[in-house]
Amino acid sequence: MANGTITIAAGATTATLTIASIINDALDEGDETVIGTLSNPSSNITLGSQIAHTYTITDDDDTTKPTLTATGLLDDATNVSIDTNIELTFSEDVDVETGTIIIKKTDDDSTVFTIDLTSDKVTGTGTGIITIDLPEDLLSLTQYYVLIGTTAFDDTGGNSYDGITSKTVFNFTTKDLLTNPTDKKPVVENIKIMTNIARRWVDHNISVIHKRINWLNRNKGNENTSHRNIRVNFNNKTINTVKGIGKLRSALVDLPTVDFCTISSL
Repeated sequence: MANGTITIAAGATTATLTIASIINDALDEGDETVIGTLSNPSSNITLGSQIAHTYTITDDDDTTKPTLTATGLLDDATNVSIDTNIELTFSEDVDVETGTIIIKKTDDDSTVFTIDLTSDKVTGTGTGIITIDLPEDLLSLTQYYVLIGTTAFDDTGGNSYDGITSKTVFNFTTKDLLTNPTDKKPVVENIKIMTNIARRWVDHNISVIHKRINWLNRNKGNENTSHRNIRVNFNNKTINTVKGIGKLRSALVDLPTVDFCTISSL
């Protein structure tokens, strides 16, 4: 530090000394000390016993770059919502500067979004958390990666964040939107309704056939196979023989199965 001159006005007890320059202050150094010593007083002035004082210059140089400490989406995250935002948490407060944030698809490196940092899609400048609101929803079941320019964010000391230039640093995969339709309540209810309709239809027809077969068994020797004189001709020789003529009485089988039949009046 160069020598300086301090002038104490008549009747005053204090004065201010301006330090002209500090050698090599551009270097990143620790705390420094400055010793001020009074000497060579003007005529008719006598120095006291305390003619020196030590001052400490606190190191306020900031050469540490901000770093990305967390992301709203973890690297290699899966099952990510298609309407997600990109959240960046830094080691210190940063200001949004210039450049872009780019979202690309991993499979073919095609660019999906290029977001200008000066747009209203980027918020949080002056804080440690920056949020990027994507302009549109992402595709489902797709892997993406994020690139950030080296001029995107600066700390209060003017140190720039290094950015992201590799596709493997910050990537994620969106979730599959295709779901099992049988898990949806309306579909499940429709399935139950249709199943019940089919079950009632089968039960009804089996009951009718079962009753008719029982009646035929009780009237094996009767030419009139109905108390209403309606002749029922089954498309089965064995059943027709059993119900009408009675020649196969000894070979009767309980409750034969009936597939089709025709009905005619007697």
